[in-house]
Amino acid sequence: MKCMPALQLFLAASLTFMLCNSVVALTIDNLYSEVIQLNDNTIATRSAILPQAFESVVRRVASSHSALTHAEYLNAKQHIDAYINTYFYSENAGVYNLTLQFNEQMLTDLLNKMGRTSFSKNRPQVLLWLIVEQNNQPNFLVSGSQDEIANKVEALAKSYGLPIVLPLLDLTERLFIAEQDVINFNIKPLQQAAGRYNADTLMVGKLNNISGVWHCEWRLVDGDNSVSWNSAGEDLDIELEVMFNQLADNLLVSFGIRDSSEVIKQSIAVRVKGVNNVTDYATVLAYLKNLPIVQQVEIGGVDGNQAIFLVTVDGGKDAVIKALQSDNLLNAESEIDATLIYRISS
Repeated sequence: MKCMPALQLFLAASLTFMLCNSVVALTIDNLYSEVIQLNDNTIATRSAILPQAFESVVRRVASSHSALTHAEYLNAKQHIDAYINTYFYSENAGVYNLTLQFNEQMLTDLLNKMGRTSFSKNRPQVLLWLIVEQNNQPNFLVSGSQDEIANKVEALAKSYGLPIVLPLLDLTERLFIAEQDVINFNIKPLQQAAGRYNADTLMVGKLNNISGVWHCEWRLVDGDNSVSWNSAGEDLDIELEVMFNQLADNLLVSFGIRDSSEVIKQSIAVRVKGVNNVTDYATVLAYLKNLPIVQQVEIGGVDGNQAIFLVTVDGGKDAVIKALQSDNLLNAESEIDATLIYRISS
């Protein structure tokens, strides 16, 4: 594991650009990376925050809090450095942003050891219809509000790596959707409204605070299938976290069955030698992104004049090799530990 001096500023800017501009309905592009703000860039400070960063990434990848108590996770936590592909710092006015990129395959293997599957980067988008009732007054939770509960939901959605959408509830929707539709779990009009949000999966819930106790009812609706559960407690944060764990577990069952017939997508590491400057890096990155079989390209790291790209494709490694043979920009050299080695043509 190395701190990369070469192209550091460019990589920091590229990662920021990718995280801000690669918003696809069902894809989370920063799933395996973590950015933490620090007061210095010392080894001691970095080592001290690694457990926190590792916990955040594992929770997000697994979409589960219970994964953090598993024996395999506790064992992996003793060797966090082994799970890091690369890291780098960016600095502004004495404040450091540390970007850590974790190894996707190792995290996948860790979840497999736990007996837990994962959505990988492609995750079902969920439209959340939620009514909060306090003092006998029911209110919708809507997108763009600064409501405290809305902020809690959005923070948990990010923490668990689940794309949650809150409705706009504008005048058009108000014409045919009312609070009673959620309270009574009248699903049909809620499903009809889901089209505008590009969400096939609905989460319908109602929270009722009675004498300081939150009574929570939930129903997950995926097509013709649905599952319901209840919980109650004084701490709303805990109840919402229980909901997200239940949501993720149930989605994994549904999503896994729905995707079983799809073409398997794999992330392939491609190491390219001869990357001597920012122009070379940008050229290779754009070239890989434009290959017809490629769904996504992530920055894997830079070491001297070598750059690693994590390429997600249909068809696996053989498909990548075939695609790269169709152009003379990169020349194949070898394959080491499942990493394809190429060199920029002179």
